[in-house]
Amino acid sequence: MARFRESTGNSPFPLQRTFCCYALRAVYRQDKRSVLSSEEWGDALTLETSEREFTARFAAFAADGTLYPQREGSPLLEFASGGRVLYLFDRSGPYAALPGPGRVVVNGVLDPQGTAPVPGGPEALSVVGVSAVEGVGRVLAVMPGALVVQARLPMVLGGFGPLPEVAVGDWLAFRTLPPLHGFLAP
Repeated sequence: MARFRESTGNSPFPLQRTFCCYALRAVYRQDKRSVLSSEEWGDALTLETSEREFTARFAAFAADGTLYPQREGSPLLEFASGGRVLYLFDRSGPYAALPGPGRVVVNGVLDPQGTAPVPGGPEALSVVGVSAVEGVGRVLAVMPGALVVQARLPMVLGGFGPLPEVAVGDWLAFRTLPPLHGFLAP
């Protein structure tokens, strides 16, 4: 059973509560409005068992860029890569990110309304709001529960429902839900 810590502090997302957990499972119903009971979990896909495991699993797809200093108490990483500045929910813990060159696994949850295969490029990435993106990119990897898309920078994209039917080398137009997550890679 996952144990949750709830944080509603000084967040740039005042209407959204952030849940940090020791074991995160895909337990949302398809309508994303309610959570499955532990009896209903069954074979629910494990998105991550820990921040370290997730980072190790996707480190090969970390984006190279520049980390900027964090404001004291802020849960956001400011990360410049691929000609864009992204504000990422820091999943590696406070004081782990040092300013300067860095590698970050950028992770987003796909918005099914704005995601579909497309016939081709070019790569594009636009920031939407504080911490979401939309773009077009080439699929680098397809694995259970995740796609890796190169859209100016590599991004690990998952979803609460089924992922689009794509293969490595296909092109995908996508939009993420806020916030994007950032995992510091070695």
